[in-house]
Amino acid sequence: MRKCQKCGFENGDLMNFCMECGTVLETSSFGEQPTASYNQQPTVSYPGTPHTNPNTSNEARTVVSNFDKPPTAPTLVSNQTPFSTAPQISTASQMPPPKKGGSKMFLIIGGILALFILGGIGIFAVGLIAYYSQSEVADNPTPTPIPTRTNERTTPTEIPLKNTPTKSETTDPDADYQDMWADFNVKENGKTGMRVHVSFTTKNMKGVNSYLAMYLQKNDGTAVYGTDTAFKSTTGQVAAFKILNPAYDVAKYDDYQIFIPYSAFGLSRGKYKLQLNTYLIYKDAALQAKGPIAQLNVYDFDFEQK
Repeated sequence: MRKCQKCGFENGDLMNFCMECGTVLETSSFGEQPTASYNQQPTVSYPGTPHTNPNTSNEARTVVSNFDKPPTAPTLVSNQTPFSTAPQISTASQMPPPKKGGSKMFLIIGGILALFILGGIGIFAVGLIAYYSQSEVADNPTPTPIPTRTNERTTPTEIPLKNTPTKSETTDPDADYQDMWADFNVKENGKTGMRVHVSFTTKNMKGVNSYLAMYLQKNDGTAVYGTDTAFKSTTGQVAAFKILNPAYDVAKYDDYQIFIPYSAFGLSRGKYKLQLNTYLIYKDAALQAKGPIAQLNVYDFDFEQK
């Protein structure tokens, strides 16, 4: 460092003048003064100010000056980067940032155009799908759907009544059959079996005690005999009974139910084609001698004893 003998400011080793007051810095010998070089250190030059003659040797350097006090704001001229602690700021970095409004408007317009384009593509695709759908319908007519049975119930084909007693046109008890179906593999009182549903209408039976009776037989008419006393007739045939006592002269029963357990069938292992022969009979044993009130239906079903 080179200390100014006038103001005491610490200048760099390469400075010939004080950066604070401009006073020419003194050296103890010519050997301590730096030699100007365009390739090593920047050259300090003041227009019209004293300078060191670069052609003089270290033994005889002459300082030439045309004024007593150099300017207080010297200009540094060098082919290298100045060593000033306040670097020049580029004018490009001082320019104000670009406004963002234009980019937002561009994005909005671009988004709207993209929506219109996607909408047009979607409409075109829907039109193609509709066109080809109509073509397929024209080439492949829809078949007529098969009607399904309601309530997933098994409704057998009605079989003509067998041995139907002749009825007079008077006030004798009678009944008209409408429908019959069954639910299989249901449980009641801890037993698995089938629940049979019957739809019928009674006539002239107000106050007449009777049974809805079902007798189990094979499809060839052979009776099936069981051992469960709760589900067999006086002859030992597997049967189920449910009491009936209409409160009107004409009474309609839409869903009269009887449960029969499989254990009452008493069949050995195998597959069987069975029937339920369904009647309305008198409850009074004396009246049973007159025969059944009406035979409602013969219901066929398949059964497998495992």
